[in-house]
Amino acid sequence: MDSFVQLEARLHSLETSVRRSRLLAFMLGLTVVLIAGAAQVPGARDEMTTNRLLLFDGSDSIALIAGPESSLILETPSGVEVLQLGGPPLRRIKR
Repeated sequence: MDSFVQLEARLHSLETSVRRSRLLAFMLGLTVVLIAGAAQVPGARDEMTTNRLLLFDGSDSIALIAGPESSLILETPSGVEVLQLGGPPLRRIKR
């Protein structure tokens, strides 16, 4: 009879342990899902918006500026246009 009491106590202990293990596994799974979901939030974009981009090479520099009609203009630091990319084809550039 004593062995049945011990067996029942061991079985109760085992059931409690399994219940706790299942709860722990569920909580860990939920944590992994939440972390993975948070990692899917969009981060930094792959684009940059600016009106003027300065390019430096040692002591020389040049600016890339948005021009009219979707064109790009390269100009010196003093404001002299060097080259126009795109835009109206008949526009003359001052030198």
